[in-house]
Amino acid sequence: MQKPSASKLEHDLVPVIVSLEDGDTLKGSICVPPASNLGDMLNGPDLFILFQLESGKLIYLAQKTIAAVRSNKRSGTQSLDQSSKDGEQESPYTILNVEKGVSREAARDAYQHMVKKYHPDQFGSIALPSEVLAYFEAVILRLNAAYNELLEEFDQSDKRQQTNGARQNLPKTGTLN
Repeated sequence: MQKPSASKLEHDLVPVIVSLEDGDTLKGSICVPPASNLGDMLNGPDLFILFQLESGKLIYLAQKTIAAVRSNKRSGTQSLDQSSKDGEQESPYTILNVEKGVSREAARDAYQHMVKKYHPDQFGSIALPSEVLAYFEAVILRLNAAYNELLEEFDQSDKRQQTNGARQNLPKTGTLN
């Protein structure tokens, strides 16, 4: 069996504190593949989860040994209610991790991916503290608000294009017959 290599990881690292069945506690990050989410990892059919200890060492953790998982938000990460630099709110593009000028379809896909990743229902079979569930619910509210803001922008853009198109079809002034 090959040892996992940190340099070869193409996973999202989700910082957590894992309580084990034997009473031990591990601090580190669960390695979640980009096309998956933490709930899929913890509720999936795999017998082992790739786990990165705080020291950086990678280990395989048997799922059946996990009693509970708690968020371990590290310092330096931005909280949900913090605003970005200069006191401005984060843009919906930043929240949904899309570029400005994105298509409506690409925005929808990004939104659906993020909602699937953070929806509290994904963690139904794991004993999570109420703070963690509240965090996931807050993330969902933030994603919903960002997506709704983008939808409003798309609708306004569509109306401007329709108005401009209608103006181009109007006769020029002074040319009445």
